[in-house]
Amino acid sequence: MATIPAGTPANISIGSGLVLIGDAATTPATDVGYLGDDGITLSHETEIVDVTAGFPAVSVRRFVSSVSVSIQFQSIEWNLANFNRSVNGTLTVLPTQETLDVGIDACPPEVALQVQFCMPCTNDTITINAWRAQTDGALELALNGTGAHTFAYNFQLLLATEDWATNPLTASEGLYQIIRDVA
Repeated sequence: MATIPAGTPANISIGSGLVLIGDAATTPATDVGYLGDDGITLSHETEIVDVTAGFPAVSVRRFVSSVSVSIQFQSIEWNLANFNRSVNGTLTVLPTQETLDVGIDACPPEVALQVQFCMPCTNDTITINAWRAQTDGALELALNGTGAHTFAYNFQLLLATEDWATNPLTASEGLYQIIRDVA
C-alpha cells in the first residue's frame, strides 16, 4: 500500500529566479542576467557546541558557536562588471572595449544581494534579501565545449545592523530575510 503525504502541491516551486546585485547599503537593482541550470543556492550552516556534565556525561545545553551563510549562483552571461564584483579588479569601459585587470586586494568591497522568484501554481513571489555580502574571491569561468559557458559566483553573507531603508536589525535578523508575497 502506498503512503501519500498530506502536503500542499501549490507550495512546490520549480525553476530559477533572478539575482539582483548592488552596492552595499543600497537596494540591489542590477540583474546579473541569465542563470545556469544549477540556479541559485542559499546555504545556511550552523556549528553547535554541546556542553556536557556528569558521569556518564550527558548534554545539558547547546550553544551556537558559528553561523555561515552564502549565496551561490552560476551565470551564463559574459559580464565583466559582475566578474569584477567577484574578484574586485579594475574595470575599464571604453566605447569599443571592456577590460578587467585583476590583481590582489585584501579588502574586497561589500555588495547587497536580492533573490526573487515566482511560485508557478500560486503566483506568490519569494524574495530573499541579503543586506551585506562579500565575495569569497573566487570566480570560475567554465568554458566547456558542450553547452553554454558558466560563471560561478559565491558570496558570503555578513551580519547587518540595518536594512536598506536604514531600519535597525538585531543580531537575530541581520543575516538575511525571506519574504513570501501572497498573490
